[in-house]
Amino acid sequence: MLSISPNITLIQTRILLLGLFSSILLAACGSSAQATNRRNDSPTGDINQGQELHTAYCVGCHSREQGKSSIGPPVVGLVSRSAETITSDDYKGKAETPAGYIRESIMEPGTYVVPGYPDGLMPNYSNTLSQDDLENLVSYLMTYQ
Repeated sequence: MLSISPNITLIQTRILLLGLFSSILLAACGSSAQATNRRNDSPTGDINQGQELHTAYCVGCHSREQGKSSIGPPVVGLVSRSAETITSDDYKGKAETPAGYIRESIMEPGTYVVPGYPDGLMPNYSNTLSQDDLENLVSYLMTYQ
């Protein structure tokens, strides 16, 4: 039973209960939205800005053309390769979607190294890219199906 102080009016009690109910409802909705966002994991960045970031940071090692020799894997077919990677037995990372895998590869590149490429060459961009930059870059890279 809810114990109410005699100094609190009925209106104040209703306001308190409404506030409590609203807080619970918002917390539940927030958790559901976050879970849905994790499942869909669609990047929300600007593709054009992502392309500029790729040119500035990535294209020296990750070619935009199939068959062109590069230090790291080319971006052509990145999304389909990412989907295969996260379901392979060799993959020990935490990503559950291609976009998540791409984020992880940029921010924690040692989590999974693509076979045939050297470990330790990919820089860790966690202290270089802002969250917005990361989303822009992932949005751009997601165009490479």
